[in-house]
Amino acid sequence: MKIYTGTVRGPRWIGKLDITVKSGDKVFAPTWEMVLAYKAGRLSEAEYREHYFRLMRTSYREHKARWLEVLAMPEVTLACYCRPGMFCHRTILAELLAAVGKANNIPVELCGERA
Repeated sequence: MKIYTGTVRGPRWIGKLDITVKSGDKVFAPTWEMVLAYKAGRLSEAEYREHYFRLMRTSYREHKARWLEVLAMPEVTLACYCRPGMFCHRTILAELLAAVGKANNIPVELCGERA
C-alpha cells in the first residue's frame, strides 16, 4: 500500500482520507484542544507529536479494524488543511500507519506529499 499526504482542498485523489478534527474521520483526527493550543503557541511541535501519538495509540486499540481497513487500501492520501511543508499531523499519521503495517506484515511505502 502507498501512503501519501496532501491537503483537503487538493484534487480528488484516489483514497483521499480527510483526517481533520473539523470534517474528517475522527479515528485519525487530533482534538480541537491540541490544534488550538498548537496554533496559539501553547504546544510545541514535540509536545503536539507526543499528544497525537498517545491519542493514536488509543485510537488503534479502540478502532483496530478501521486502521487495518485503511492499510488494506492500495493507496491513501492523508489530507488536512495545513499547507504543504508545514508541521502537520498527517505526516505523523503516515509514520504510524507504516509502523502498524510493518507490525501486521502489510508492505507500506511512504510516498510523501502530493502536489
